[in-house]
Amino acid sequence: TATAHCDVLVIGGGPAGLMAALAAGRTGARVILAEEDFRLGGRLLADDLEIEGQPARDWAAAAQAELEQMPEVRILPRTTVFGVFDHGSYGAVERVGDHLAVPGAHQPRQRAWRIVAKRSVLCAGALERPIVFGDNDRPNVMLAGAARSYINRFAAKSGDRAVVVTTGEDGGRTAIALERAGVDVIAIADARTEASRSLQVIADRAGARLLTGRVPLRAHGHGCVQALELGMPDGSDRRVFDCDLVVMSNGWVPTVHLTSHLGGKPVWDAMAGAFLPGTLPPGMAVAGAAAGRLSLDECLTTGAWAGLEAATAAGFEGSSVE
Repeated sequence: TATAHCDVLVIGGGPAGLMAALAAGRTGARVILAEEDFRLGGRLLADDLEIEGQPARDWAAAAQAELEQMPEVRILPRTTVFGVFDHGSYGAVERVGDHLAVPGAHQPRQRAWRIVAKRSVLCAGALERPIVFGDNDRPNVMLAGAARSYINRFAAKSGDRAVVVTTGEDGGRTAIALERAGVDVIAIADARTEASRSLQVIADRAGARLLTGRVPLRAHGHGCVQALELGMPDGSDRRVFDCDLVVMSNGWVPTVHLTSHLGGKPVWDAMAGAFLPGTLPPGMAVAGAAAGRLSLDECLTTGAWAGLEAATAAGFEGSSVE
């Protein structure tokens, strides 16, 4: 067990977390950035995005390099913050040697942290919501965000013939990523009765058939998925499409778990179709997708302001949120 003290604890190293840590760190505040992945960047590593005219993953690398040069900033990769306790204490677990086949002599597998912070900024992102249908647990039935991560972060495609099922525009982004990776997108099924013009353009570009008002009913196959049955929500007009990959996109849900500690209560937002942070633990602010701000611009902006405000509340002055 180890103990660390800081002025600002940033939880999550995605776009909002990076901006929060940069804004706070530039004031001279003692900052700890805890990220459960071994790399900083979050969805910037998994989506084909740009920031300031450069690939988002390059921007993330530059942001990390700047943070590493700040003497009062400490980055804890492979570290998950799991609890918020009284008097600004946070519990975290760092996976020190779990990823090593043979850890070094006297090296622990994991380290438990007690982090005492004057302020915290929660930038835990959001979780993608699945679409539930028969046999959706077959291999190669996956979330759209996971499919884009395989392609953009790991340069790996999970199949050759895909069906994309979606309830919004995010499915189109995935269809583009699949098409660029050489995957044959044979159909895009949109649960909405009227698809947007942009989704039609994407379907035409990918050479995919666009089906509106259709939902997945059942996956078929022995082992991995081999076909997907689509139809109307009432089960009528069933059609089967041969495929070896099913990608589903059903929106994102803010990761509000830590806001529920110490009596915090999320609130339901009908427009977002999800719970958003409500009453927060003392000293905590929320930024980016965890606050329901899902666009990249909102993540960067809210992260910067939350980091600066946290540092200011801890007694430091600064004005840079660029």
